Amino acid sequence: MILIMAIIMFCMVVLCISRYGKLVSTNYINQYTNKGTRAENPVIQLNKHDRYVRQLSQRLRGNYDVLYTHYPIFGRKCQLAEIDVVGIKDGVIDVYEIKCSPRITKARRQLQRIKRLLSNVHHVPINTFFYCGMSNAVLAVNC
Repeated sequence: MILIMAIIMFCMVVLCISRYGKLVSTNYINQYTNKGTRAENPVIQLNKHDRYVRQLSQRLRGNYDVLYTHYPIFGRKCQLAEIDVVGIKDGVIDVYEIKCSPRITKARRQLQRIKRLLSNVHHVPINTFFYCGMSNAVLAVNC
């Protein structure tokens, strides 16, 4: 059990580190992406996509050891991608791409890119999922 928790913590640290070893803190992320602060603040009106992100994260909350929303992936100079919802349990990473309408082709393309970026850093299984907010359905996507 301790080994599994150590692996999960290691994966979280590696997720925060860009390809070139620069550690990025959550304060830095919130400073440059207003989605992180907007989703946490209940006073600000959320757009439709952020409402679906919150809805899915509440639905998945008990299923994972660690659950992040709007998780950015930084490269050397800029942000390369943003994961809508990422959950980690038992050393397996589950990535969710959320769309308001059923545009699975665009979501598949984004999930392929995210999986490629994470596979360069991690050597753990990565599962990809598509969530359609309009129909409230989660589909597994093979990338």
